[in-house]
Amino acid sequence: MIDRRLLLALSLLPLAGRAHADPPPGRGQGRGNQGGGQGQGQGQGQGRGSQGGGPPGFAPDTSSLVRNWQVANPGWSPRPLPPGQMRQLARGRPLPPGIARQQVPPGLVSQLPVYPGYSYAMIGTSLVLLGSNNLVVDIVANLF
Repeated sequence: MIDRRLLLALSLLPLAGRAHADPPPGRGQGRGNQGGGQGQGQGQGQGRGSQGGGPPGFAPDTSSLVRNWQVANPGWSPRPLPPGQMRQLARGRPLPPGIARQQVPPGLVSQLPVYPGYSYAMIGTSLVLLGSNNLVVDIVANLF
């Protein structure tokens, strides 16, 4: 009886070795980034806008700049979007088809920074910076 168990265990031993083989490609061991907190750090961020090397974006004071412009021009207000369409708008994604896009008033555009290859649009009550391929680069939501 013991010989049978021993024989069975020895015959299953090669299969157990395969179970502990390398993981499939792209799966890893789940033990990445175990530097113990002793890495080199991240350094300074790239920032946004004309100072950083990344894509352009709105400065933190853009919403106050737009609101000040609206106070000076009280007769203008954008048409709001139908419910649910604003949720389709997201940074880094193309402008969804069928969303009404309005021109930004020239007086407001003159106060915003100029980025070659990019354009501004009013989409509902939000100011949107679009790339040349209608990719949403940045959004300042619910301004009006």
